Amino acid sequence: MRKNRPFVNFFLNTTDHRQLQLLLRRLTLNLIRQGFNAAESSANKA
Repeated sequence: MRKNRPFVNFFLNTTDHRQLQLLLRRLTLNLIRQGFNAAESSANKA
C-alpha cells in the first residue's frame, strides 16, 4: 500500500467534487483554445 499523502487527502476532502470538475473542464478548454490559437498563428505564418 502506498504512503498516505496528507496534502492530497486534504485537497480532495476540502474541494467540492463539482467544483473540481468545473476547474478541470475550464483547464482543458483553455488548453484546447491555446492549441487552436497556436495552430492558427502557425498556419498564418506559413
